[in-house]
Amino acid sequence: MMRIVVDVRALQDDEYSSKGIGQHTLYIASILRSIEGAKLAPLPDPMFKPMRKGAEALFDLAGSWIDTIEGDVYINPSPLTHDTSAITSAVRKGMRTGAVVHDFIPFRQPEFRQNRERYDYYQYLVASLRHYDFLIANSDFTQEEIGRFVPDYDRPVITVHCRSRFKATDAAASDGVADPGLLRPAQRQFEGSRYVFVAAADDPRKNPEMAIRVAMQFHAVGLRVVLGGGLSEATRRRLRNLFPDQFILANPIFLPRLGDEELAEVYRRAALVLVCSRDEGFSLPIAESVALRRPVIASRIPAHSEQILDPQLMFDLDDVDGLWRAVRAALALGRFSAQLQAAYRCINYVQEQEALRALVVFGKHHAHPTPPATQCPIIVGPSFEKPTGIAMFNRLMVAQCRTRDADFEYVDVDDLPPDEFYDWLLANAMRDIIYVMGNNNVFHKNCFVALQNVPGHCILHDSRLFEFILNQDGPFRIMQMWEKRHPLRPIDVAKVVEWQQERKLLRHSFLEHVTTRARTILVHNQVLCRHIADQYSFTRVHYLPFALQMTDRELRFVSVARAKGRRLDETQPLRIMMLGETEPTKGCVEIIFAVKILQLQGILAVLSFIGKSEDPYHTELVDAAGRLGLSEQVSFTRYVPRQHYLEALAAADVVVQLRYPLFGQVSGPLADAVACGVPVVATEELANGMGLVEACECVPNVFSPLHIAGAVRRAVGRPTIARKSHNMGEYVDGLFDVCGIKRTAGNADKSAATTGIVGLHGF
Repeated sequence: MMRIVVDVRALQDDEYSSKGIGQHTLYIASILRSIEGAKLAPLPDPMFKPMRKGAEALFDLAGSWIDTIEGDVYINPSPLTHDTSAITSAVRKGMRTGAVVHDFIPFRQPEFRQNRERYDYYQYLVASLRHYDFLIANSDFTQEEIGRFVPDYDRPVITVHCRSRFKATDAAASDGVADPGLLRPAQRQFEGSRYVFVAAADDPRKNPEMAIRVAMQFHAVGLRVVLGGGLSEATRRRLRNLFPDQFILANPIFLPRLGDEELAEVYRRAALVLVCSRDEGFSLPIAESVALRRPVIASRIPAHSEQILDPQLMFDLDDVDGLWRAVRAALALGRFSAQLQAAYRCINYVQEQEALRALVVFGKHHAHPTPPATQCPIIVGPSFEKPTGIAMFNRLMVAQCRTRDADFEYVDVDDLPPDEFYDWLLANAMRDIIYVMGNNNVFHKNCFVALQNVPGHCILHDSRLFEFILNQDGPFRIMQMWEKRHPLRPIDVAKVVEWQQERKLLRHSFLEHVTTRARTILVHNQVLCRHIADQYSFTRVHYLPFALQMTDRELRFVSVARAKGRRLDETQPLRIMMLGETEPTKGCVEIIFAVKILQLQGILAVLSFIGKSEDPYHTELVDAAGRLGLSEQVSFTRYVPRQHYLEALAAADVVVQLRYPLFGQVSGPLADAVACGVPVVATEELANGMGLVEACECVPNVFSPLHIAGAVRRAVGRPTIARKSHNMGEYVDGLFDVCGIKRTAGNADKSAATTGIVGLHGF
């Protein structure tokens, strides 16, 4: 048996499933299924909805995603519309691979070039065609373009033209008049009329303007203009503003998107089919018109010239006189005459099918070689100099990797310009990569893109990607992801805005971009580990206890400073510190209210926010302190050098680290405070998830200022428990085991976890 895995994302995505790409995908799958001994298995992306109805019948085997992809051959019917995660996984599994190329139209669109982010990514997708063992063009024109845009591709390229979903036997005699009995209500507005059918779609390059421009001329010879493709109301308004007279006098008809049977009926009963496209890789409407024996005229572009042999049936773009000459020539053709058949190319689909079968069968015994195992893994994360906790974490982690003489590279891909980033991604697509990622759109944007295209291990520092996805794709992507998981409880943009303003209300972690792409996920909170395993059915998630981000030197500094600065005067205000960036999920407003409650209870306290604090939330905190009369007692450091952070730890009487329950957060300052013996107030889930509950005074996960004030009083009165967290050396040993990094110095001193690396930079 030959197991052929077909990437079916083109059949899941509404952008493509009912268009030419979706139709050609079904055709290619039917050819593959006809190979003797072949069994087809779909590769559906779990981030999309199920395949379009009826497509499942083409597949013999159960589907799987990239984590369990297995087979002899992998076929991607649409490699330039979705990420490269599947081809990367297939090559790693040693499968032979092929892809269908439809067109390179974006390269010819000026507006597309202006969006550098999209354009650079598209260039990466085109360059990734080099990973495939063979390519299948959907037209002779596209095969020529492969030679231009992928000039160094030296493996087989064959052409399998798009085939009409309709057969010649479906053609029926007609005078170009609609039969109301076969048309749904939206089409009955032109019943009894002779009409010209304009094969279009809601895409500017389909050029519906040209058809509207001559609507009155068609009307003068008794033909209504009927446009298909479900043009949006915005497109219709634009056309109406461009050609108001044509709408008033000729009244063109706009059809919604139609099912196959309804569309075939519209074709069959048209007096003429008109295709005005400015650019195509292959024109499916021409193939469909020919199959149903309808005369069709089209704009003179290479993809159309390939299918229409009679030059009289073609016209130059925007040449109205030429279009009208083509109309007269087409209407003169007899429906079943030899003249009609000679006007259009008869594609030898049987020959093309045999070529594809031969190429795939050849691949069963010539599988793609397994990538070389000699390349060392890559760790991707922010440069150590960047002002984030993850950057510091990576600096300490990488130092420990170095002490073990581990064979790896470290790269900050977000420091690379776009062209260099995609060159790097292409060159390293088959490498083992460990992504160290948070939800920061500035420091992890390219890291996030890289993971989507080249699956790897992921050290996930954040328990949700809501903010990241919102910055990347906008609120509608959030709504789409929510509705896939909760179809009976849809949300709107207002709800997304509310979640953004009050992130403590967030109801979903939005981790699908990671759980559907990562080979393994490593997290530092037991709650998050269970959440990913349970909510996402992701079994390859590992809990590695959070490693302390302080060196031994820093620990000694804080311990000595605390011993020297021990309070002797009990009349001094209680010094409360909140360490790290201020945000709603950390209960900062509630901490300010707790200080007021302590004051009312006769306990003087000052509160310092040590870390980044940005508007609009910063202004909200300042206003809260002012309204409570605490402007002098509440301070904000905002930017914090490392030394200032250590001094704050040394001076604190109590550190308060809270998190509204968001599926399992972590807190570096919590681990630091516990290690230094500072009394700590923390939420139950945060302390328990990090394994530090016995060292903290805990408040409920849904807390109030009263909870915080009470916990502060108890924390000051209880004996402190200085417990050094999991050190970085132990953490790295666990990382090596999970990710398979080779140790070349097994006797390295694992206890030298963090000594003497305060000034380490730039690996």
